[in-house]
Amino acid sequence: MVEKIKYFSHKRSILAAKAIFLMSLTGCTSTSSSVFLPPVVEGCVTDSINFDSRPEVLYQQMTQCIKDGNTQQATVLYAEAGTMTWYYSLVESSEANRIRHNGLLAESLGALNKSQKSRLSTSLEQNLNNSDAKARLCAQIIIPLIQTTRNDAPIHQQFWDMAKEGYLHCNKQN
Repeated sequence: MVEKIKYFSHKRSILAAKAIFLMSLTGCTSTSSSVFLPPVVEGCVTDSINFDSRPEVLYQQMTQCIKDGNTQQATVLYAEAGTMTWYYSLVESSEANRIRHNGLLAESLGALNKSQKSRLSTSLEQNLNNSDAKARLCAQIIIPLIQTTRNDAPIHQQFWDMAKEGYLHCNKQN
């Protein structure tokens, strides 16, 4: 079962990366109202201890960090948000969770201009294609201490580790 999840996780992460790349090339922007994201928050959140467990909020904070010029923190928030949606997809495998995983990212990227997308893409490449940088990034992606979703169920370490491995290709030591 775990091998099957790893295969599908790897396949989905490749598809997500392709979607990001295509959106950045096409200059995809959105002027419509948000389907997934809550109202705008102010400022770039830099305290990972207080990460929200709602991916919608994390992606919104990511876009704010990019707009504020803090691409490294935006990369951390991208990784945390994507890991959270991956986690929810592992816990409850449903089409709705898969759509949410892809839709949240697409909508967040749609709020950025071409230059901002390019900066995020460069930061992601620098952090995910270098083993030392990736290890540092993986170490920053932690289980939220406070569960802020409608579901009060605790976040399970085993599924969290699988989500980090599936989405970011972090090993269990990170």
